[in-house]
Order: sequence, then C-alpha cells, then structure tokens
Amino acid sequence: MKNTSIIDRFGITGILFVLGLIISSFVLINTIDIASRVTKEDISNNNYSERIYYRLSYNEKKLSKEEYNDTVRYIIDCLKELNCNSSIEDVGICVNNQIDDMFPEIVINTGDDFKLQLTDTKSYTPDDNLYQLIVGESIVNLTDNHKGNKLDVSGIQVPIQGVFLNNNAASIDYSMMFIYDNCDQELKQYLFSQISDMFSSFDIQVNLYSDDTLEGEDKKFLRNMDERSIVCEKYTPRYGVSDYQNYWYRFYNKIFITVCMIFSLFTCFSLSYLWISSRKKEIAIRKAFGYSNKKIFLLVTKDIFRLTVPAIMVSMIIEVLYCLVFDNMSFFDKFFILKFVGVLLGAFIIGILCTVNVMQEVAKTAPISAIREE
Repeated sequence: MKNTSIIDRFGITGILFVLGLIISSFVLINTIDIASRVTKEDISNNNYSERIYYRLSYNEKKLSKEEYNDTVRYIIDCLKELNCNSSIEDVGICVNNQIDDMFPEIVINTGDDFKLQLTDTKSYTPDDNLYQLIVGESIVNLTDNHKGNKLDVSGIQVPIQGVFLNNNAASIDYSMMFIYDNCDQELKQYLFSQISDMFSSFDIQVNLYSDDTLEGEDKKFLRNMDERSIVCEKYTPRYGVSDYQNYWYRFYNKIFITVCMIFSLFTCFSLSYLWISSRKKEIAIRKAFGYSNKKIFLLVTKDIFRLTVPAIMVSMIIEVLYCLVFDNMSFFDKFFILKFVGVLLGAFIIGILCTVNVMQEVAKTAPISAIREE
C-alpha cells in the first residue's frame, strides 16, 4: 500500500492536534514553573538547606521592664554567638504611622553563608554591608520609585536599600527585613524596644538557618535559654516567610496547577479523538488489507510522537517570547534542564495517554461500516 506523507495523512485535524499539543505543552511549561516556585516558597526566600523555628516565652514570674530588656539583650547576644544565621520574626513595627500588618524579620546574626536574593540594587546601594532595610516587591509597588525612597519607621526615615527577588507565582511579597547590626543607633534602639515589648506581652519567634547542619547550634541555643528559664518551643510555620501575608497562596496555586493539568489532558484527549475519527476510513482500508489492530496502533502512535516533538519545540519558542515580553525569565534558571526534561516527559505521557484513546477507536473500527459511513 502506498505510504502518503505525514501532512497528507494528518490534514486539518492533524494541524488542530499539533496546536492542541503546543497549547498543552505551553501550559505544562508554566505549570511546572509555578510548581517549582511553590517549592521555593516552602524552602523560603533564601533557599537555605536547614531551618529551625522557636517560640520563646517567659512564664516563671512577672519581670520588670529592665529585666525584660536584660533578657532580650541576653537572647540577642546568644544568637550572635551561634555559628549560623539567626533572626527574630513577627515583631510589630510601626510603618508610615500605622502598624498595618507589617511583621518583619530582624536579622541578628549573618553567618558565612548568609545570602540575599535581590533585584538589581547596585545603583543605590554600593555595599552589601550598608543594608539596613530590604523589602518585598509589593511594598515597593506602593511607592513611585524605590530608588532613594524611604519608609517611616516610627518617625525614623529608613531608606529602602534592597528589594527581594520575587520567586512567588502570585507576585505578592510584603516581607521586610532589617539587618540589625547595620542599623543606626536610633533604629536599633527602636527595634530592640519592640522585641522587648513583644516578649513581655506574648512571645517572640526566633529563626536559625544555615546551609550546614544546625544540630550543634540548636543544642547550644536551647542550653543557653534554659539557663535563664526561657521556654523554648520548636514549631513549624504555616506558610513561607517571603509571602507570609498571602494566606490563600498555597490553596490558589494547588487549584490552579490542577486546573492547568486537567486543561492540558482534556485538550489533547479531545483533539486526539477528533484526529483519529478523521482517519477512520484510512484505518478501515488498512484493516481490509490485513493490518492488525496492533500494527495500526503502532503506526498511529508513531505519528503522535512525530507530532509531539515539534509541538514541544514550538511551545518552548513561545515560552521564550512570553518570558521576553513579560520580563519573567524564572523558567530559565539553574534548574532549566530539569524543568525541560520534566516538560518532555509530561508531554510524552500526555501523548501516551492519548494513544489509549486512539487504541480504543482503532479496535472499534470495522472496515465495512467505516467505509459505508464515509
């Protein structure tokens, strides 16, 4: 039997199938990108390999203001002595004359592996050691121009000296970070008083993080807290630091990712059914010439994979254009190869699932009835 070209054999429905694969692959690419950024959210904004969170409280007796100050000073000194990065979180800070919901991270100790993922800030902060205040994009977006812009922190004008590189799919980041030792004396005293007030009323939340093991530092810190009868309770945060105000963030992304995957599968299933339906006459004729269901299935499956590879290539080109237009190159990071392999595997899995649909149609096709319907 004479073999026709792929274009002649596929026709309009084949073109539709390719378009469906391109759309589905494009959706799959961005779904994988979103999923990877959700994973980054779980690891936190700075991607440290190990983190330990504590709640510190003092329940032995009611202390005087001076005693609370002395205790907080002791806690800060203990954190500075640790061979890791440390910070105090969720302390109410008065910004622009109101508390709002600003609960920053006050970094006490910056170890050798301390790192910040920031946008380009070279034009207004020449030295990392000068950083006092780093904020998220959502705070920056509330201002006209963050370069040289200042936030009013309880009457103290503090310049924004760094902006976090936003790894969140939802692009919402109200985080604030003060580098305690880099702050001037007035700001440092204000932050200290807020930590002390929080500790005297409720509890404070302390965070240890490093790329190395924290086992030794953990034991040392617990031992130091026990010497002052400070209750030290480990806990797991409910949401990531870099997007802590966005409570619906995880739920939204899980639903969005699920919908994207269903859309990809539904598109390919529908178009594969349309495509194989348009080839019923060809299948019937091949069966009449003695082709078995298995042989026809392998032939059609081969065609599907011939369509899948160029469809993925086109979708990657579209992804590059999309990233350039919207200035979002997060997909092409150091994990690009792994993501690309994931896209290839995902697209081929979709193709294989489509062949199940194809196999059912091939098995149901009877030569006489199919030709009669034509």
